[in-house]
Amino acid sequence: MLVENAIDCDSEFGVFYITTEQIKEAYDVLFPLTKEDLLEKYNFSEMLEDEVYPIVEDDDEKEFFDYIYSYLLEIKEFYKKNIEKELAILFYIS
Repeated sequence: MLVENAIDCDSEFGVFYITTEQIKEAYDVLFPLTKEDLLEKYNFSEMLEDEVYPIVEDDDEKEFFDYIYSYLLEIKEFYKKNIEKELAILFYIS
């Protein structure tokens, strides 16, 4: 795995972490992102076509946006708490 901050482990997809400073950099980009900003970038049809998310044509476009936006808010809060506590974040796919 050629990722900075990789952790050597027996994982098919690998594990890595980001430092408090890297979390702050990401937070500084995410924090000012408003619902309107996200909506401007949101393209349900393109995501469906590119199979970016596990969505199907029957899914409701607005409901899926609300789902994404709710997680953006949670990520912002999670990053903020990790910055305050000077923690790192592990990323892995199981």
